[in-house]
Amino acid sequence: MDPSRENRFRVYFNGKTNEDGQSLESEFSREYVNTVCEISENHPVYIVRPIPEMPFSIYKGLSLKARLFQGTSDISSPLEHHEKRTKVANLAIDAAAEKCKAQIIDPIPYLCPNGQCMGSKDGESLYYDDNHLVDHGNVQLKGLFKGILRPL
Repeated sequence: MDPSRENRFRVYFNGKTNEDGQSLESEFSREYVNTVCEISENHPVYIVRPIPEMPFSIYKGLSLKARLFQGTSDISSPLEHHEKRTKVANLAIDAAAEKCKAQIIDPIPYLCPNGQCMGSKDGESLYYDDNHLVDHGNVQLKGLFKGILRPL
């Protein structure tokens, strides 16, 4: 739903292909809440807030940085950029959690310490590209589900 992302994919509901702005956001939230509530009628629902996206491929960025500057330093993105990009989604998640008794799981404390979302840590990429975590990125989420999932 983020028009700043340069891709050809668009979200629309109920055949309204030209819907955008506040109208699309309202429709998205309504449909999201309805879906979560339907699922929660028979199952507990856990919603993971969005994982931060980076402005470019972190893996490639680290490689280029190392070649050009003969050194390593970490890449990060301001938390405020992530919050702005995911505002509509997070408002829908909040509404669904409140109305449908869903539990929210927030990865931000694990991935965005001190107001910066980590793209890399100790010179090692946390992302395969700009939005998919690699194993080193997944390790940062250790403890995220602690106390939520119980052994069978």
